Amino acid sequence: WHYILTPIFASIGFYILFFMWKELKNRKLRLMIFSALACYGIAVGLDFIEGLPEAYNQLGAVIGLSGKFVNHFGRVFEEFLEIFGSTVFFMAFLEHYTTISPKTVIVFKDR
Repeated sequence: WHYILTPIFASIGFYILFFMWKELKNRKLRLMIFSALACYGIAVGLDFIEGLPEAYNQLGAVIGLSGKFVNHFGRVFEEFLEIFGSTVFFMAFLEHYTTISPKTVIVFKDR
């Protein structure tokens, strides 16, 4: 799936980066959006490496660990990057929302 969908997702990512770069004036928020997209990109790269035959076995042999351990660690790290990237996106959007509408209040009531 990487050969077909990665160019599409990369195009969407560049569009998001371009659009958000123009929308966000704060350097911190721009860095957060860039970091989130970087997390997604690295996660896709790790997912691609995971599909290569013997990739983790060779890496495990180089660093002195079993291929199974390296494979498991790679999967966990890839999922972590996806979740962390999503969290950074949400935090950037929430912070931006609080700057454009500072008087919004959410009230929870009992039924």
